[in-house]
Amino acid sequence: MVNCPKCNGEDIIKIGTRKTQRRGLVQKYLCKSCNHKFSNPEGWRMNNDPEYIDYALKLRSKGLSLRGVIKSLERKYKVKVAHTTIMNWEKDFEPSHEEREEFKFMIEGTDFNVSFKTKAIREDI
Repeated sequence: MVNCPKCNGEDIIKIGTRKTQRRGLVQKYLCKSCNHKFSNPEGWRMNNDPEYIDYALKLRSKGLSLRGVIKSLERKYKVKVAHTTIMNWEKDFEPSHEEREEFKFMIEGTDFNVSFKTKAIREDI
């Protein structure tokens, strides 16, 4: 059963297909409750291999320019990516301000006490 990603409605009808480069024919749907059209009931999908994205973001975090990242991706993976795509990856996968603050608190906070010592319990019989 397909539900609408916008309103979670169940009154869904098929309204044809569309052809995509990577997935071929994809079914299109219409929610009769909110008139929302969608084509992927499972949710958002990446167009690029996560390995490319990870590699590009690591290079950017080390200070490499957008054009440098593009050249590195072409050399290593034989793929062409626009500089705007890399900028979108940075925006989409950058941790939110709240996530950064939470992580900072975990590292610097006084409640963060971890002991790596272990006690060996020995019972003499």
